[in-house]
Amino acid sequence: NAAGAVTLDVAGNDFNSAAGTAGGNVALVDANDLDLAGINAGANDLSVTTVGALTDSAANTADALAFNAGGAVTLDNLNDFNSVAGTAGGNVTLVDVDELDLAGVNAGANDLTVTTGGALTDAAASTADALTFAALGAVTLDVAGNDFNSAAGTAGGNVSLADVDDLDLAGVNAGANDLTVTTGGALTDSAANTADALTFNAAGAVTLDVAGNDFNTAAGTAAGNVTLVDVDGLDLAGINAGANDLSVTTGGALIDMAANTADALTFNAGGAVTLD
Repeated sequence: NAAGAVTLDVAGNDFNSAAGTAGGNVALVDANDLDLAGINAGANDLSVTTVGALTDSAANTADALAFNAGGAVTLDNLNDFNSVAGTAGGNVTLVDVDELDLAGVNAGANDLTVTTGGALTDAAASTADALTFAALGAVTLDVAGNDFNSAAGTAGGNVSLADVDDLDLAGVNAGANDLTVTTGGALTDSAANTADALTFNAAGAVTLDVAGNDFNTAAGTAAGNVTLVDVDGLDLAGINAGANDLSVTTGGALIDMAANTADALTFNAGGAVTLD
């Protein structure tokens, strides 16, 4: 229990767990695995470097969490950080009691799982193989440098995703809220996705052809063919495929509320088609 900062940053430190309160920033270095057993840095920052895995066995509090772990990072208690940044040699799992900002999390070829009691945002690019989120608020991960291979999750508000190259939607449920996706490559899906309004801006083809997709409207631009499948009715709210093709399959009516552009339009609708 320190009235000031705690700086234990000698590389040879070897603790199994660490807990405590501090009146300033907390910096910890450990020679192998380390468990955070309840660190309260208040409105100050927490920095942790481990040669092995970083885990928690109790809730931890800090303004900004920064980690550099040689193994996986599993911080899945009811933690309270304002922002998180760091690199890991394994999967990264983060749980936060309210809002959380990803300030540059690099899981490399491993997965990133984030659960928040509020909004999920980003202030810097993050990297992972599979991104999975469960947010009680909106999800706004719109930094251009983000690089995920797939994204899945649920949100209590609008979902906005940006990715530097290809992105696969592996089951995004925005409920009655909107889904906006910007990619530097192709946009695909491997599981059903749900949103009120889908908006995309893809530098490659858009292939959202899983039968369970459920959007009320779809709009966007693509640099390749656009393929859309929807479980019921779908409103084309302004799709620009340029000189490429547009293919739409719906379980209900197919309508439009704005002009759409493509070379060849192909449709298979379970209801009336009104593109007027």
